[in-house]
Amino acid sequence: MPCLVALVAVLAPRVVSVVLWLFTTFFVKAYANNPLLMILGIVFLPFTTLAYAWMVNTEGGVRGTFSIVVMVIAVLADLSAFEGGRRSRR
Repeated sequence: MPCLVALVAVLAPRVVSVVLWLFTTFFVKAYANNPLLMILGIVFLPFTTLAYAWMVNTEGGVRGTFSIVVMVIAVLADLSAFEGGRRSRR
């Protein structure tokens, strides 16, 4: 059971991103000029990609203290996911 929970926790941001990309217009405003950047973001920085798209859709961009805090937390979540993967391969 813990392996299933860990697998869902690792895949959730990517699955959510793909579902939002396919079935909604959530990413259109944030990544209209560069869809390659969105695809690379989903693969390598899924939390940051979702947070940036959310900020663009709600705030109009990364503006103000709250937006910066959300982006920093998303980057830290992505970095911790990379570090956890690196440690588990040892």
